[in-house]
Amino acid sequence: MTSAVFVGAPLSDLLALPGAANASVTVATPPTVRVSSTLTAACFSIDGKRRFEVDIPSVLDVDEGFTGPISLTWDPRAFELSEMATLVFSDRKPCAELVASESGPGTLTFAIPASVTRVLLRPRSILSYPNDLFDDPVLSSLKDGLQATSLPLRTQTAAAWGVEMYVSWFPYEDRYIPALVEVRSVGPHPTPNGLTVELRVPRSTLGELAPDPLAESSRVDRAGAKPGLSVVIEPLPAGSMRQVTFELPDDAAEQEPSNPGLTVVPTATLVFTEGLGVNARDTGRYSSAPVTASGSALSDFTHPEKA
Repeated sequence: MTSAVFVGAPLSDLLALPGAANASVTVATPPTVRVSSTLTAACFSIDGKRRFEVDIPSVLDVDEGFTGPISLTWDPRAFELSEMATLVFSDRKPCAELVASESGPGTLTFAIPASVTRVLLRPRSILSYPNDLFDDPVLSSLKDGLQATSLPLRTQTAAAWGVEMYVSWFPYEDRYIPALVEVRSVGPHPTPNGLTVELRVPRSTLGELAPDPLAESSRVDRAGAKPGLSVVIEPLPAGSMRQVTFELPDDAAEQEPSNPGLTVVPTATLVFTEGLGVNARDTGRYSSAPVTASGSALSDFTHPEKA
């Protein structure tokens, strides 16, 4: 009788070999690139009836073993993206700068080298007034050669409105007083109910402020704040304006004003609730003070100026 000897494995294991064909096989997932952080910007449709929130990647996470090109596309009306990006490596190498190649407006391609774990991008929102109204925003997307990922676009109904406020400040004795407040509605929808202009002035000036009789106004003197005057702004259709004039002191025209020094800076601010602010366009004209952009006092002390 001939016997067989099996070397290296027990007989029970060998008898089980036919069933090994049914064992599951794990397929490795190819390394890829994912968006881990974004920058968001908001705009309105041209008719102001929709509000859009659009994203662009700011940080990318890179799987171990990934190398190759990645392409980013975005809406060039909403964002700018620098051609320079910062690379973070897995093996403690110093961070490095990477320069992309541009394929056209709103498109960049980066060649990702080995051992990179993170890519720090440099996006910037350019959605500024008056270029904050347009239709059909383009979705941002990332392509890594294997897959394409589009970032979501969030849309909600809206009634977009906007205001530009201008104030003529008059130098009187050792201070400035408002001579005129002008509120312009820039649309596309009328301004809502609930807007007020709050004037904060030195206490000595408050008694001199007398708005025109048509202005619905009230005195305000809140704790911790300068005293002032609150003027209600009724809804204004797009393209219209509201002016509130203030009666100047009788001797204002004959005064030779001294340099005020502005130890207390008067301000005019358009005030509205957070709920109204969702539909407000960022015109950059919701406040005024008699100072230059650098914070210095206005240089002209003999004529009213708009700030």
